[in-house]
Order: sequence, then structure tokens, then C-alpha cells
Amino acid sequence: MPIAEGSGVSLRYKAYASGAMAAAAEADPATDPGATGGQVLRFTQSSLNLRANSTTSAEILPSRQVRSNRRTSRRVEGSISGELSPATYFDLFEAVLRGSRSAVSGTPGDGQRVMAPASGHVRRKFMFERYHQDLDKSRLYTECRVTGFRLAVPAEGISTVEFMVMGRNRLSRATGASPYLTAPAAATTTEVCNSLAGAITLDGTPVGLVTAAAVNCANAAEAPQVLGQAFPPDVLLGRTAVDGSLTFLLDDGDTASALFESEAEVAVALTLTNATSGGESITVELPRVKLTSADEETRGDLSQPITCAFTALEYVGAADGVPLTTIRITDSAAVA
Repeated sequence: MPIAEGSGVSLRYKAYASGAMAAAAEADPATDPGATGGQVLRFTQSSLNLRANSTTSAEILPSRQVRSNRRTSRRVEGSISGELSPATYFDLFEAVLRGSRSAVSGTPGDGQRVMAPASGHVRRKFMFERYHQDLDKSRLYTECRVTGFRLAVPAEGISTVEFMVMGRNRLSRATGASPYLTAPAAATTTEVCNSLAGAITLDGTPVGLVTAAAVNCANAAEAPQVLGQAFPPDVLLGRTAVDGSLTFLLDDGDTASALFESEAEVAVALTLTNATSGGESITVELPRVKLTSADEETRGDLSQPITCAFTALEYVGAADGVPLTTIRITDSAAVA
């Protein structure tokens, strides 16, 4: 009996035409979103799974045993992780931020940007398929929303991203009926972003003090349980909350501690590129950042790090060129 190998797995996705969910009925994959098209997604790990609740009877019986346990509700939960590369994950970033992409004016090519909007929030949903090539079997994760992401930039190495997902159901496809998504677009081939090729600015000024960065964006997600059906009527999203951390080196200007002690707001822009010169890039802009901690570590002969947690806030000012948002992401290789 063949056993599945992780190296033989591919991950695909397809967007539904509408982000709406019918409260009392699940979409039929045969027609919504349908089996043609889709996109192969680069990834390093996926933890998408069907989660099920159950209830156990508390009835006291003469046998002094438990006689009843029933399944109640179900939903899909998990995440998809990958090495950050331009053009690869823009659909998912757009879904998390609930904005609509637009071209970057004054730049060549089809680079796109998206931000968390003040109004007109768009609800999107996707079908994800995990295809085991060596078994010719698939798992379909249906009517899924991308609820958040975690972006990690190390001092040296490849930047990574993890997307959180919540959906309504999982369906298994047997040998001969897999993969479900036929002729999906090939995976992107852009080089991954290396943290040594890029830049970070504070209030528009480049700094050479930050050794690591993390940006987290989360929409509080809920898949409520209702009477009479096992699947949730919807996957609901709450406020967009952005936080993270920056690790500074202690310098003579005491940059990190000065920002923390004064509770000053600073604009942070993180640009990650996939080539030493030229190449494509992903830029994360946070117009209003407050440091909420500044933890210092004394380490003998080594450099002295200051690890700062931060919270990002919505910008509502009128400075020229500053986006009216908490976060904006620009991908120079993404297309309309």
C-alpha cells in the first residue's frame, strides 16, 4: 500500500466569484467555484484541517458508563506558510486587508498595492486543494476566508509568511477524481526575498540598526454554531489589528529607547527585495507605529539588542503621500 510523501504534495487555490456565504446552504464545488482554473501556490507547510466539535452525554446510568457522544459542528482551521516572494501571495494579502488592489502610479510594469480601507471592505473566499500526487488523492477546503498573516524578517536569511485560514468544510477526493482543480496556473517563479537585500525606514529615514522584524495582521474571526446544521452560516471577520516587533542595536542616539520612552509615533516602511540590485520587491508601510516595550539585553562582548514590541494604528492625518490606513502592502511583481 503506497504511503504519501510530503515532497509529492502540491497546494492550489481558486477564488469564488462572490465572497458571500448562504447561511443555510453550502456552495456546490462543481459549480461554485468550479473545477477549471485556479492557481498553484508555493508553500513550505500547511496545517489546514477539518475541526469538529462533539458533545458527550452526562446522563447517570445504572451501568455507570458513558453511552452517547454526538458530533455537533465543524469548520476548517489552519494556516499556510511559505517563503516570501513577489507576486506569489498578493491575492492572500488582499483578502486579509479587505481592500482592492490598484496600480502603483509612476512606476513601470504592473506592480500593485493594497491597504486596509476606511470603507468599502471586500469579503473574499477561496477553495484550497491539497493534492497528493503519489496517491492521486485530494482534500478540498471549501468556502475559506484568509483571516490574517504573520510576516517574519530575520537578521540574515529568507523572509517568511504564514496565512491563517478559516472555512466551512473539507471534502476528500478519491484516486481517479483528483486533482479537482484542472489546469491551474503554474506557480510563480520569482526569487525569494532575502533580508540582506532591502531597507527599513523610520519617518522616511533609512536606519541600519534593525536586525529583525515581524509584522502580524489579524482579523478576529468567528465561525458561529447554529441550530439544525453542522456547518457555520458564515465566517465573520472583526477589526483589523496590526502589531509586531523590531529588534534594534543600541546606538549612541539611543534610537529605540527614545521612541519608547517618549511614546512617539513613527512611520515604518519595510522593503524586502529578491535581488542584490534591481529585482522585484514587497514593501510594507505602517504610517503610525507606537513602541509598547523596549527590552534590553546585556551580552558580554556582543552587540546590545533592544527588542521592541509595537502596535500599528490607523493614520487619519493629512500629510502628503501618507496613506489613510493602518497598513499598506506594495508588490512590484503582482498583476491587476
